[in-house]
Amino acid sequence: MGKKVDIEVKLLGHLMWYADKKQKDHNLQVEEEIKMEEVLGKLNVPIGQVHYITRNNKKVDINETLKLNEGDQIIVAPIICGG
Repeated sequence: MGKKVDIEVKLLGHLMWYADKKQKDHNLQVEEEIKMEEVLGKLNVPIGQVHYITRNNKKVDINETLKLNEGDQIIVAPIICGG
């Protein structure tokens, strides 16, 4: 098992309703090296509902294995988002 880091995940739009805690902001402790797909799985977010993901304001691929840092901010945007 690798090193664990604490990250912030913000679920935009309707994606927040998939998580156990029905809220936008989530603090997670995850493996330092992880795919975004796995992070989404921890929050029960279906991949098919995701339009894009950013890490510290830079777009990342859902299947890419990333080396995360303590305090990284992940934003997950849905296919449809409005206001």
